[in-house]
Amino acid sequence: MASLQGKCLVASSRLLDPNFFRTVVFLIQHDAEGALGVVLTRPMSNTVGSLWEQVCGEPCDNGERVYWGGPVNGPVLMLHTDVAASQDEILPGLYLAADREQLERVLQEDEHRYRVFVGYSGWGPGQLESELAEGSWLVAPGSLETVFSESEELWEELIEQIGGAALAPLLGSIPVPQDPSWN
Repeated sequence: MASLQGKCLVASSRLLDPNFFRTVVFLIQHDAEGALGVVLTRPMSNTVGSLWEQVCGEPCDNGERVYWGGPVNGPVLMLHTDVAASQDEILPGLYLAADREQLERVLQEDEHRYRVFVGYSGWGPGQLESELAEGSWLVAPGSLETVFSESEELWEELIEQIGGAALAPLLGSIPVPQDPSWN
């Protein structure tokens, strides 16, 4: 299977794991060793400032919300647009940071977009492919707009986008009358 890095996994109704009910997971990595992503649709009540104080013991005046990245404990992860603080490029213009110095750099500058995650979603070798084959996940294109979306209906929006894309080739071949009253 081709890498799904930079794509979104959209939970289907077949996915029974309550951790992922109506979620959108952005895939940061996907290769033969497995997959790693973060949940885009689970903002937490704590802020970046309070998290920074907890993790680093230093005050930080930042009111941005932190997102729950998934059920696997791990380092604080940040998706951002600052190439100078880049650890890996996930999509053109979208970078990953987990190193303290890189995180600090992005947080100290106001001109870059970012989102901070606690925890992550992970799959072992072949596990994600198996879940895809079972129909647990639908795949949607990833983009900066999706990663930084503030929409509370992101899951619904992507479900509609996937459904529209699946139906478009079928509907394109059906003749539609100019006047809908002719139906």
